[in-house]
Amino acid sequence: MSADSCQERLSLMSLADLPAGRRARISEIRAGRAMKARLMSMGLRPGVEIRVMNKGRGGPVMIAREDCRMAIGASMSRDILVEEIERSN
Repeated sequence: MSADSCQERLSLMSLADLPAGRRARISEIRAGRAMKARLMSMGLRPGVEIRVMNKGRGGPVMIAREDCRMAIGASMSRDILVEEIERSN
């Protein structure tokens, strides 16, 4: 494994770990076929940018994708790996 791919893996986190108000790009979905199909039908697939609107302790994560807002269950949010998009000052 190259140093670049190692660094890339270190920068990934689950959607559940992304703080509210932050933006990220979906990198990978680590779920079964049915769950991947459900997420894709919601427009959530690798490469898509999202923003965490709100999240509760152990509850659903509210996200925004373009003009659409949706709730992702806590366990489902742990299967979505994202890379945070740097905030501009």
